[in-house]
Amino acid sequence: FRTLVDYWRLDPRSFVWSRPSRRLRASARREDVRFVDPAPKLRRAAAGSSIFLPFDLHYDEKGHALMAEAVADEVVGACAD
Repeated sequence: FRTLVDYWRLDPRSFVWSRPSRRLRASARREDVRFVDPAPKLRRAAAGSSIFLPFDLHYDEKGHALMAEAVADEVVGACAD
């Protein structure tokens, strides 16, 4: 993230990381669809290393693996209900 901000000369204060999750959660609630929020898991993982491609906000291999793990955990939990 820092590389991206520096490269594009962005203001890191303009990023509200919780906004996408809040909007998606609200939309899922309106449509009565289960919502998987991978943000907490991704934030914990990103604290020590990058989960994004350089100069981009797309996930790298680690980011994709964490996203898949978050979804899999939710699916397994839903099947147990």
